[in-house]
Order: sequence, then structure tokens, then C-alpha cells
Amino acid sequence: MLGKPERPIDIPKKVQRAYKEKGWIGWGDWLDCEWVELPPREVKARKRQFLKYEDARQVARTLGVKTSLVWLKFTKGEMKQLGDFPPNIPRNPANYYGKEFLGWGDFLGTGQLSPSNRRKQFLPFEEARSFARNLGLKSSVEWHNYRAGNMPDKGKLPDNIPWGPKETYREKWVSWQDWLGSSDKQSRWRPFEQARTWARTLGLRTAREWFEYCDGKMPDKPLRPSDIPKDVYGAYEKKGWQGIHDWLGVA
Repeated sequence: MLGKPERPIDIPKKVQRAYKEKGWIGWGDWLDCEWVELPPREVKARKRQFLKYEDARQVARTLGVKTSLVWLKFTKGEMKQLGDFPPNIPRNPANYYGKEFLGWGDFLGTGQLSPSNRRKQFLPFEEARSFARNLGLKSSVEWHNYRAGNMPDKGKLPDNIPWGPKETYREKWVSWQDWLGSSDKQSRWRPFEQARTWARTLGLRTAREWFEYCDGKMPDKPLRPSDIPKDVYGAYEKKGWQGIHDWLGVA
């Protein structure tokens, strides 16, 4: 506040907390002015004036506010073009609605949810896995291509299915073969130690080189045997896999 002296370093900003057990009476006493303290009954009555979460969210989405920062300015009267702030919506909906509040993206209708709130919208593991198995994908590589939209014939990844199922369902996760329902198709793969010994003879050094080789872009290299998978991580995830550098023998 221009024209006012700076606050001394030994005067706390949060005075109510600092002096709670040391003589604090109230803001009226602290500022030496009249201060209207609402009785508990009046506070509860005012709270009852707010809309239910679903109704408040519906109103909020019609305002055209896109971010929590703009919302904050709106509550302070700094967004004149939006009109007056609705009296039946709390200025801090996250605090007022508690667990009902699923994030600003949900409240304002932008669709941008935090990771923790996105997880709340995902299907249970068994239902999500059933969806994944119906896609007919064979490896984690194909899953990554599908989720990136590179398989238009498979459709778009639904909002209630996570991009990274291994991380989202880590407590129930088994393997990519289990997720995609392709375990029976992987029984023909060469045992991990034998496959790794063969892979190390290629002289490759990175994951990019490995996939380029598998895609036939290294004609100077021998053909990949039918019992060596392209998606080595998915095939050997629970069978000794320690990373691409270990697979290729790169120190």
C-alpha cells in the first residue's frame, strides 16, 4: 500500500496464527476498529446459500473463465467484462467443495485435470484391461503407437483409459502380455539369456538403433530370427530384462 510504512521484520504477516495463544482477540482489537464478527449460526446460513457442486460447476462453465488465475481475478472484481461475481458460488470452490472438487479443469470445463484427479476418472483395472485386450495389439510398441493416434483403424484412446497403464495400475499390473492378452503368443520367444547373447553380437548401442534394425533399415546386419521379439521390453519384462544397454551389451 503506497503511502504506508513498510512492515517491520518483527511484525508477522499471519498475526492471527502467531498470537493465537498470546493475547489474540480479533481483527477489530488488532486494528483498533469496528469489526463485524459473524456468529456461527450466521456463518452456516451463508454457507447454505451456495449452490451444490454440480450446479455451481455448470454456472462456472458458462462464464468463459479458462484458468484458476483468471478466476481469482474475477473474484476480486478485476474482470469487469464478466460482470459481478455470482453470490451463490464460493470464491474458493476447491476449499468449499472438498473431495467433490476434481480440479479447475473439471470445474471450469477446460478438461485439463491434474494427474491425481485424472486417475479418479480411469476405469477399474479389470475393465480397462478388457478394453485393451479387445484392441488386438501384440506389444507395448503397438500400444504406444495406438495411444499416439498412429492406428486410426483402432479408434482413439478413451479418456477413461490411461496412457501409461503400468504406472496407473501398478498395484495390479502384471505385464504387457497380460494387459494386451498376448501371453500365449509370446511362448515362442527364445529364452532371455540366449536372446540377449545373440543381440549383443549385432554391435548396436541404442534403443533407436535396435528399432531401426528390427524395421529392416540396417541391411548390413543379419535378419532378426523369428524367435527374437522386436518389443524386447514387453517380451522379457518379467524374465530378466534390465534395460536396453544391458540387452545390447553397452557398458
